[in-house]
Amino acid sequence: MSLARNNEKKTAGIVINAFSEPFVVPVEIFDLIAQMKSNFED
Repeated sequence: MSLARNNEKKTAGIVINAFSEPFVVPVEIFDLIAQMKSNFED
């Protein structure tokens, strides 16, 4: 997300699973996703 936010080309979002069922995560919800809990340990 930080790469998409800091891109000079004003990225609109990130494509998840581009090869089978593409889903675009729009930039507007990056903050919400960043606040979500993760199953990964720090």
